[in-house]
Amino acid sequence: MKASVRAGVLIVAAALAAAGCGGDAKTNGSSPTTAAAGPVDQTVEIRMVDLAFKPDAITVKAGTTVRFVFKNDGSLDHNAAFGDEAAQSAVESGKQQRDGVAASPNQTKAYVRRFDAPGALVIGCHVAGHYKAGMKMRLTVA
Repeated sequence: MKASVRAGVLIVAAALAAAGCGGDAKTNGSSPTTAAAGPVDQTVEIRMVDLAFKPDAITVKAGTTVRFVFKNDGSLDHNAAFGDEAAQSAVESGKQQRDGVAASPNQTKAYVRRFDAPGALVIGCHVAGHYKAGMKMRLTVA
């Protein structure tokens, strides 16, 4: 293989690997979000307790890359799925894969997303019964 072709293959492979950092490239029905790679503009800390996220609503700026740090302070397993209401319903029904993190009690997990456009999203926990019990938070991209 010629050196220039090999270099091109390596560049494409590196770009694909970088795109995989922080989650998959699906938007989960939410045009405001895309998978992120690169520098982080903001860090948001979210606690997972009992059947709630704290805080229960956050706002981030469009055009920013955000690192979400999820800390499970509860005694139950939790996860965090990003998407609009339609995506949350699809995840809840098993029709769509969750795009986010999962954390056992006393675990902390980080997740990075870039928000390209304004919109209203939801972060929901889809451990059996949690979303139905109201474990979700509003995420506004302004």
